Amino acid sequence: MTASSFENPPPSPALLEAYLRAMAPFWHPLCPVAALGREPMPIELLGKRLAIVCLDGRIAVFSDLCPHLGAALSLGSVVKGRHLRCPYHGWSFDGMGRCVDIPARKGLSIPAATRAETFPSTEAHGLIWACLAPPARSPIPDFPELSDPQFHLGPWKEGSTWRASAPRVILSQLDDTHFCWVHPGTIGSATHPETPDHKVSRTASTVVSRFTVWQRAEAPSVGLGSATAEKDPLPVSYVIEAGTSSVHIRKQRKEAAFAVFQAVSPVRHDRCRVFWRIARTYDKKTESDPVHDRVQDAILEEDRKVVESQRPWLLPPISAGRIRYLGPCDLPLVEYHRWMEELGVPQL
Repeated sequence: MTASSFENPPPSPALLEAYLRAMAPFWHPLCPVAALGREPMPIELLGKRLAIVCLDGRIAVFSDLCPHLGAALSLGSVVKGRHLRCPYHGWSFDGMGRCVDIPARKGLSIPAATRAETFPSTEAHGLIWACLAPPARSPIPDFPELSDPQFHLGPWKEGSTWRASAPRVILSQLDDTHFCWVHPGTIGSATHPETPDHKVSRTASTVVSRFTVWQRAEAPSVGLGSATAEKDPLPVSYVIEAGTSSVHIRKQRKEAAFAVFQAVSPVRHDRCRVFWRIARTYDKKTESDPVHDRVQDAILEEDRKVVESQRPWLLPPISAGRIRYLGPCDLPLVEYHRWMEELGVPQL
């Protein structure tokens, strides 16, 4: 049986609506900026169809629904770089959603209420982000290595779509005791299953976990080249910052530093796209980027197969006792789960 064959009963309509509504007032990643071409792009976020387009040099995010007869605006075209034209009857809209042209009503005024729905959007870290229920409750977490000249930056990459909720995906990246079990061939050390001495705290928009763990010397993320001559395994210090839809992981071993920013786009309550970008202070050759990306993709695939098997997709309340958290090993997970509940993200 494969992980994707595990089926979860869908949550009740009321619970599903509450979950999507609670996740809406946060910034969520849609795609890398470089992925957007000259024409509109269809995207789904939290079960809502969107159309992303660049108008007047700025990103605009529309509901993928023309207010006239409901055609998909993502099938439309860009007029003179300024307006999005519906493919059905040629209605055109500016980046704020205002209708600026109705060909069938030439010479007549356009009613002020004739607008397409739009959402706040921004560019950060090379990604396009949107908020479906402004104002956003917290800022987009930082990716400090982008502006640090010591780091070489790889490209943005995307792996498989996960059949899991965003909190489940992020918890898997915050979990620091699964390395030897899920990743024995990539980063985990089978001889060190013990719980690291993690320190957990919060910022305005993240849960932060700091710890040191033993990992394989051959893993590129512990310092490829300088590490291979040392005794296996090696101690690696971690700082993980988990937000509502992103995880920033930084590893340090002696002078070598590795960071990966993972952006989790919640397509639906049980579907997520995961983008990542790697930064490192060693092995800075561009031709080495595919090596590091292959390892990162392999690690995420190992995680995905397990996470997709977890049930239920939405987390049960901590108070229900359906998840048997144990201290001290599960402290980062408990803190993140508690934070989700405090934010009002409903649980099963």
